[in-house]
Amino acid sequence: MRKLSKSSLLFFYSVLGMGYFNAFSSLDINPILRNYLILVPVQIGLVVYFLWFRRDTLKD
Repeated sequence: MRKLSKSSLLFFYSVLGMGYFNAFSSLDINPILRNYLILVPVQIGLVVYFLWFRRDTLKD
């Protein structure tokens, strides 16, 4: 699989973040629930990052 350059990854993540912000700003839900749901992708991203980092350190 081809690796993406740093600038293209930054662009991809910024577009993804803007789309996520736009989706949540247009939802009409409870503000307390919205605060918890906003953090879900951040938590998933951290779990994936740490699992990927752990897998790479176990290979060495």
